[in-house]
Amino acid sequence: MKLNKNLLVAVCLVLIALLGGYFLRQKHGEKNMTVALSEKISSLDPATAFDDYALTVTGQIYEPLYHYHYLKRPYEIIPLLAEDFPLFRNDGKTMRIKIKKGIRYHDHPAFKGESRYVKADDFLNQFKRLALKTLNSPGVWFFAEKLKGFKAYQETLGDNWENIFKYDLPSVEVVDEFTIDIHFIQKEVQSLHYLTMAFVVPIPEEVIRWHENDMNQMTVGTGPFFLDWFNESELMLRQYPLYREQRYPSAGDRFANTKNLLRDQSLKIPFLESVLVQIQTNGDQAINKFLNQEIDMMLVPTNYEDKVMPGASDITDKLQKIEAEVSYSPSLSVRWLSFNMRDPIWGKNIQLRRAIAHAIDLDEYTRDVIDRSKLVANSIYNPGIFGYRPSKTRPYQYSIEIAKKLLKEAGYPNGKGLPELHFYSRSDKPQQKVLADFLKEQLGQIGIKLVIHIQTFKEYLTKARSNNNPMQMWLDGWIYDYPDAENILQLLLSTNGAALNKTGFKNSKFDRLYNEYVSDFSQDNRQKLLYQMENIVDENCPWIMLSYENNAMMKQKRIQNLRWSNIIRDSFKYIDLE
Repeated sequence: MKLNKNLLVAVCLVLIALLGGYFLRQKHGEKNMTVALSEKISSLDPATAFDDYALTVTGQIYEPLYHYHYLKRPYEIIPLLAEDFPLFRNDGKTMRIKIKKGIRYHDHPAFKGESRYVKADDFLNQFKRLALKTLNSPGVWFFAEKLKGFKAYQETLGDNWENIFKYDLPSVEVVDEFTIDIHFIQKEVQSLHYLTMAFVVPIPEEVIRWHENDMNQMTVGTGPFFLDWFNESELMLRQYPLYREQRYPSAGDRFANTKNLLRDQSLKIPFLESVLVQIQTNGDQAINKFLNQEIDMMLVPTNYEDKVMPGASDITDKLQKIEAEVSYSPSLSVRWLSFNMRDPIWGKNIQLRRAIAHAIDLDEYTRDVIDRSKLVANSIYNPGIFGYRPSKTRPYQYSIEIAKKLLKEAGYPNGKGLPELHFYSRSDKPQQKVLADFLKEQLGQIGIKLVIHIQTFKEYLTKARSNNNPMQMWLDGWIYDYPDAENILQLLLSTNGAALNKTGFKNSKFDRLYNEYVSDFSQDNRQKLLYQMENIVDENCPWIMLSYENNAMMKQKRIQNLRWSNIIRDSFKYIDLE
């Protein structure tokens, strides 16, 4: 067969251009970023992926209806797969949401080589999947008590995943191909926040059937990156070439402007061609790889947080030499000590709990137990959360004299006649032993004997989420799923099971105020309710607040546009390389 001369020339020109581009990229470097995570990925299924490490990956692949503006604080919700904000109907109990057209999924064999676009049924599928008891999705905690008919639907499904295609879910109604109604039991002020979560991303029926609902090891999303390959030690995300037209933000807050985070405003995103995610469970190895510039970005390992502060160690000199930066940002997470309110001694004697609260020197805790960059907690609410008061003083000052007085009032002068108190760690990491020894020394000063139990995180969760929780006191904490006080207050609601309300705290006034808060749109009244609920917690002392956590992020000089947040999960699409 004789080739057309013009066609041959055209093919040659294309090959030359491609090869030229290839060698140019080899010379100047493609936009490939390497990120390190300190724990293995627990799941790739958006119904079950709930820890920071899993969400760091799935957040780049899957997209919910709404997300948070990358460069604005306080956090501002904006549409992502939704066409606009919901239309509220039925006295605020029903949200009608229009879905954008032309949102294409990544390729998957279940699509048989055809393009597959998002439709309303895909969101319904995922809501139904959350109801499957066999999945044990953390998303159930949010939706079972809030969505109309969700609990009854759970019982209808049984253990068979195929039943999700046989039975209707009253909570979510498909109005047409690109419209859904979501029905709540009552008016929910935070309903938009719920729809920013990875639990409710769209999943096509054909993909669920293809994998027989086992989606821990696969992904098919609509996001800017798709999962190319993975193994136990690393995974590769690549830019999805058919990702729709999206632009870098054109506005931001004062921080964004002063830190030059708007240099790429209105440019097409994503910028990165690929992201190699390495699982680096060994902190020493991770630090060395970063200093050798083999890793572009990583959260500072817990036992290194002190060492990367200016002038703290030779590591800071090495960071300076390669012009790397350590940046700190609020992580919207907090640590506290929890009491088991079901315990016949410690849970029933408020003066005992108060005595312990007054016996702990938080200045020494900050100096000797945790990273000095963390803040001592003065409230059950985090800074940046509506209801937080910077001027609020801690309800329990450090005073051995007051602690001993309270212990005497509790019926145990100088600890006489008091049984041993058992403290349980949150994990078996070395820092947990440091904390336990610190508490043992502190409480020993007032005559309380502390027995220490070091356990794995899995063992801690099993005990904490049990209705027969055997722990008396333990280290607890919370990372906000969305930036509102409701997210942490739910942990003290008596109607929530042990999976959330681990302390077993019960207070009818608190419950009443909470239920009023979640359905009240008045900003002034909501603030008053928050103060009242905080006062109840302070008075009853089920928790002893310890510290507000932060993110210490190390990044190489070439990383641009980074504003890390554990609330914003789709951040990789905004990052550029110098």
